[in-house]
Amino acid sequence: MRGQGLGGVTRWAIALVAAATLFVGTALAAAPETARVGDLRGSATLRSGRQTSRVGSSTSFKAGDLLSVASGGSLTVRLADGATVRISGPAELSFLQLDSSGNRVMLRSGTISRADVGGVALEIQAPGKNSLVLQSASASASVAGSRVTFTKSGGDYAKLYVDGKAKNLASTWSNAPAAKPRPKPAPRPAVKPRPTPKPRPAVRPAAKPKPAPVSAVPASNEEARVGTLTGTGTRQRGTQTARVSPQTRFRQGDCVRLMAGARMMVVFQDSSSISVVGPAELCFLQLAPQGRRILLRSGVINEAYTRGTAMEIQTPYDASLILQNATGFARVAPGDKVSFQKLDGDLAQVWHKGKTINLVGGWTLNVRTGSSSGGDAPAGGRQRAGADGGSIEVGSQRVAYTPAGSFQVETTSTGGVILTYVGDDIGVVDVGTDAVFFLAPGESVELGADGNVLSFTGIVHNNDPVGGSSLYDEPVGDVSDVSTSKPGRR
Repeated sequence: MRGQGLGGVTRWAIALVAAATLFVGTALAAAPETARVGDLRGSATLRSGRQTSRVGSSTSFKAGDLLSVASGGSLTVRLADGATVRISGPAELSFLQLDSSGNRVMLRSGTISRADVGGVALEIQAPGKNSLVLQSASASASVAGSRVTFTKSGGDYAKLYVDGKAKNLASTWSNAPAAKPRPKPAPRPAVKPRPTPKPRPAVRPAAKPKPAPVSAVPASNEEARVGTLTGTGTRQRGTQTARVSPQTRFRQGDCVRLMAGARMMVVFQDSSSISVVGPAELCFLQLAPQGRRILLRSGVINEAYTRGTAMEIQTPYDASLILQNATGFARVAPGDKVSFQKLDGDLAQVWHKGKTINLVGGWTLNVRTGSSSGGDAPAGGRQRAGADGGSIEVGSQRVAYTPAGSFQVETTSTGGVILTYVGDDIGVVDVGTDAVFFLAPGESVELGADGNVLSFTGIVHNNDPVGGSSLYDEPVGDVSDVSTSKPGRR
């Protein structure tokens, strides 16, 4: 975790920046590159954005792609600088960064049997807070459930990062506990013959106490559960894939894929939650009392509600949203844009290019150009509309919208208002204290002269009147869903 209020947890990336001799400039400042297939045996698939295709000899990979190698297969990935990464199936590898300043991949499961790296550094991440940085060196890596192993096989620079601490890797490291040697049994004393005892009357033997139940999950590992679910989704744990149901539990290292039209709320042990709108893909990198880290590869988290434990929502583009005692919004459009929004609460920060930005309104990263906008806003009260926000009075309602320059405001013949978002990212409309609307380009909200919502296309978040947050991410089906005069809740 990064930023203030994160319980002292130091993100491995801070240590990585301290070794800045490896990476010249920032990842987003360099021109993106692609990797290609060097050698393929067996079958493999590529997930790029929403498209899944079979890997062939001419396939290329870019940042944000997910590669899956089938059991018994192997594939060599050749990076633009000539470095090679050989993967043995079954395995999954995500390409987080590919450019001349440095390459980053995440081994989600399986084995990298050999990585040969030249002058451009390569970082191999693993679920949790473990990573290996190579430069002019060779190494291998494996991930089996929560067990991670790195082995240096030759070369110069191999730096290991574990829980934010760095050390040189000389041979092999694993997070598996070392086996303790068994103590030698003490010699038995000589047994003196005992006199034959007198026979006793038969008695009923006492019942043996039942052993205490053993938890299937170590006490240090946290689980999350499905709160609500509509539509179809799958959970991947290692090499096993299962359909998500209301009874599904998630552990550190699990990844989730929601299909188009699906909606899911995930509830954590302290009642914090995230609500995801499909199509979307995310991974639970860390679930622990000191903090939670979630990688949102694509799609929308239209409400991340946090309590005392901090939460970091990472993206494949070196940009993260950090929340503590706050509610936020995150969206990743692969290869296009990343959007963060603070909805309410205390701490909301954006981590980008090694800097922390306090978030009050919205923040957007253009993945193609590397430029960003938004972030800081003047101190004050509740400002969901952000610094570039506009507001109007409709009936008895105060309606705020942001970014103001990307909205078209029309007055209807009946005295109402239509707000249409004409930007190219996400627009936000805040209707009093009742509801917040998230609009894609071309979507709109229509209000009557009395301030009631008449129609709407997009995603709505209804604010619970007693102070809690209840998320409804399907389009409004009835005026009473968000009407100020008919405050019904679905």
